[in-house]
Amino acid sequence: MYRLITCIFYCLFIYFYSQGDGTLRLWDVSQSLNTGTVNDGGNEVLSCSWNKYEQNLLCSAGTDNTIKLWDIRQFTVPLLIMTGHSQSVRQIKFDPHTPSYLASCSYDFTVRLWDTVNPLHPLIQTISHHNEFTYSVDFSVHQKGLVSLLTPSHLQP
Repeated sequence: MYRLITCIFYCLFIYFYSQGDGTLRLWDVSQSLNTGTVNDGGNEVLSCSWNKYEQNLLCSAGTDNTIKLWDIRQFTVPLLIMTGHSQSVRQIKFDPHTPSYLASCSYDFTVRLWDTVNPLHPLIQTISHHNEFTYSVDFSVHQKGLVSLLTPSHLQP
């Protein structure tokens, strides 16, 4: 029986993925070894992002409306849980220019910017002028502070 992998992200020889079963898994390709599995309370993970500046840090997001920051060296409980979205978080991305910044988009029609080094108040900004779902969010690698989005109207011919 095949299982659907809902998100996958890799850095060097480590893959981080979810199969939609409420678990997050780390896989070391160089050793063909599952190096960690954590139960996310049965919530489906829809997106994950690795911090390219801090290779032990990654984030996951999904149907529990939260974003979780993980340290793969202590892959048991999240370092930080960011709340604010009222619907499932569709995608997350780390900023390529500012290591601690993260963007998220949700089915609640918002895009949010977060700072993972500020655990008491990680939310920096909420962009809420959309009138439809945002499916994707990404940072420009060429210009600091530029975020792009994908909505259903972008997909129409």
